[in-house]
Amino acid sequence: TTQPVPPPTVPPSAEPADATLEAQFADALAEDTAKAARDTGPATPTSPAGSSPSFFNPAMTVIATLTGGLWRKNVEPTFSAGDDAAAPGFTAQEIEIALTADVDPYFQMQLFLTIPRLEGLEVEEAVVQTTSLPASLLVKAGVLRSSFGRNNEQHLHVQNFARRPQATHLLGADGLRGPGVQLSWLTPLPYYASLFAETFSLDSVHPSLVAGVEQFFALSDTWSLLVGVSGAYLQRAPDPAASFDPVREYLAGADVYAKWKPTNVTNTYAWIAITAETVASRPKDARAWDVTSYLEVTWQVARRFRVAARVDGAGLSNHPSLERELVTGASVAFLPTEFSRVRLTFEHDYLFDRPEARNERVFLQLETSIGSHQAHPF
Repeated sequence: TTQPVPPPTVPPSAEPADATLEAQFADALAEDTAKAARDTGPATPTSPAGSSPSFFNPAMTVIATLTGGLWRKNVEPTFSAGDDAAAPGFTAQEIEIALTADVDPYFQMQLFLTIPRLEGLEVEEAVVQTTSLPASLLVKAGVLRSSFGRNNEQHLHVQNFARRPQATHLLGADGLRGPGVQLSWLTPLPYYASLFAETFSLDSVHPSLVAGVEQFFALSDTWSLLVGVSGAYLQRAPDPAASFDPVREYLAGADVYAKWKPTNVTNTYAWIAITAETVASRPKDARAWDVTSYLEVTWQVARRFRVAARVDGAGLSNHPSLERELVTGASVAFLPTEFSRVRLTFEHDYLFDRPEARNERVFLQLETSIGSHQAHPF
């Protein structure tokens, strides 16, 4: 008969011995550390794991836009924004210096300094914004560009033309920009919807108020749509020759941005973007609205080539104070990399009430960027 095999004998646990050895090792390590501190002084703090000696330095970007222009004109342009190529010849249209860094887990700071047309140093934006407020709230404070409309927030290097559209005429030479504060809220809706409210000063004394909503829709795998509506009550600087009271003004705007981008972008590199924006302005004591609008189409035709076309009108209302004007333009850009761009832009300016005063403008731009390259807004 087969004898039953006895079960294997389990060796006694080694845990007590292991625990004793670990305790002795920890005591010896603590004693050695204390002795080294007494002999050599306080230990030098080290950078966090994976960081470099510049861990606490802000990310820095320098963007240079150099422009040469040829004009055939009978009259001066009715409007030029602060960063437009405003005269024929060669110029450094703008030098921008951007500094960005996290202050701590609760705040981030952004500073944008510009030198437009070599005419002095300006603070385009200097903003401190929160990073961890509850309920999807965000606060920005400082010198900021208003979120009114689409074009106002864009810096020069985001533009597709050498000059901004006529819609910015109603926003002012420097756009809606000044010291103030903005509160925005990302709503819990099943699609992207953001509300914002701002107050800032255009004349360093009187506050202006701006509010708006922005909504994003993913229409398909290839099409996306962004729709915005904005309103403002502005108090601009007074005209010393007329009155000491600030000029009060209502402003309304609507913008649409649609983009087609195929899913297999690594093979085609193609995409098409369509932008339309309307801005209307009315002084408080007037009844008629001034209206400006533009339609812009941008097409990435190849990996390094991009073309754009724009139709831009001002004085479109029945009783405009702006001169009725239509500007058509086209641009061709060569982008060797994401850090450089060479662009040729053509504009034709037609004044309805002065058809003899037709203007043509051609600009050749070289734009280069060094440093930390920030992502452009959608």
